[in-house]
Amino acid sequence: MKPDIGPQIYAWTVHPAAGNKKMFALALVVSAVFFLFVLEVTESVFVGLVILLVYLGTLKNYFFPSHFRLCAHGVEKKQLGMCETRRFAEFHTYFVAKRRDAILLSTRPAYGLLARTRGLELLFPDRETCDRVETLLQEAMGEIGE
Repeated sequence: MKPDIGPQIYAWTVHPAAGNKKMFALALVVSAVFFLFVLEVTESVFVGLVILLVYLGTLKNYFFPSHFRLCAHGVEKKQLGMCETRRFAEFHTYFVAKRRDAILLSTRPAYGLLARTRGLELLFPDRETCDRVETLLQEAMGEIGE
């Protein structure tokens, strides 16, 4: 059952591939070259397609739009028909990317070895959205970010 995260405070959508057509074309070319390489090595179209689908699955945050909702008691991420809803109480800290295009809400203590690898990643279309969400996170979670 989806946890109740309260009323919506802020919502945004991000689609990295739509914002940069050259990088999108480059990613498709690299994917095609990767598929041809796997096809040559394995000599199997089926194995090549399976490996290509796994590879493209790792790039889903880039190729498909993500919709985010910041609410009074948590955050929600929707992508490809899947919805991940988490309460702020689950997170110990958050980390802001140097380019200010992402925030990682970490489920690990800030001093832990895996603090920057586990949690929910919030992506942003621009710095202004990141700054706005960071301000809202500070209000909701307290001054625990880094």
